Amino acid sequence: MIWKKTSLLRDPGFLFASANALLFLNKSFVSFIIVILALGFIVFAKVYGKTLERPHSFFLKLVYEMGKKPFMGLEVIGYACFCVAFVAMTQQDFISFMCAFCFGLANVLLAMRFSPNVFESQENWTKIFKKVRESYSLTPLFLALLLEPIFLICLGFVHAGLAAGDESLWIFPLICWVIYLVFRKMDANRVVPQGCLCVCALWYTLVAGHHGKWILALSNLLCTLAYLEIALQEQRVFLAKLARKR
Repeated sequence: MIWKKTSLLRDPGFLFASANALLFLNKSFVSFIIVILALGFIVFAKVYGKTLERPHSFFLKLVYEMGKKPFMGLEVIGYACFCVAFVAMTQQDFISFMCAFCFGLANVLLAMRFSPNVFESQENWTKIFKKVRESYSLTPLFLALLLEPIFLICLGFVHAGLAAGDESLWIFPLICWVIYLVFRKMDANRVVPQGCLCVCALWYTLVAGHHGKWILALSNLLCTLAYLEIALQEQRVFLAKLARKR
């Protein structure tokens, strides 16, 4: 049972799902239910999925197969965020929509990125800008940004910080620097920008705590731990790429 719990806690998706459950606890009942269902599925698949023997029903087979994925939590909470974004859109809540959509797409992309032999790195920015100049179109750049998890996270962070307090904007220069790092060299080790995002989440924790928003502070603290785990996984991906080049 210990290794199962460890596997669960090492999935950033579980931490994000727990953080979002706290975030929507008193804000949106529908979004809260969506996240709770996603969290329940993650826990069930991670803890009990591997104990199933030759599941026959479609649902149990889905649980069994998803439970074997080390980062299935990221994928599940990513799609849950898309549902939350739709709910926010129907309620005309632009900030919640931006946060949910950006974080949701980023989580899905990160789940693919951390899965072996599933998601190859994108083209470097030099080739992308060359395509823009040759085609006289911004579409290659738009698609590249849409598939860049760190850019999406930064975009969502700007809006998410507003819920903690106006002091969250003090960390905005660091967010801009993270985007600069990604633009500067796409194939570089991403442990540094992800570590910076961890610092941003920690700052949001302190800001929320300063304003007495303890549930929001705990939510951001869980996000801090999640980005720390993501930074460690980025280091693993980078070392694996170096090993393949040798």
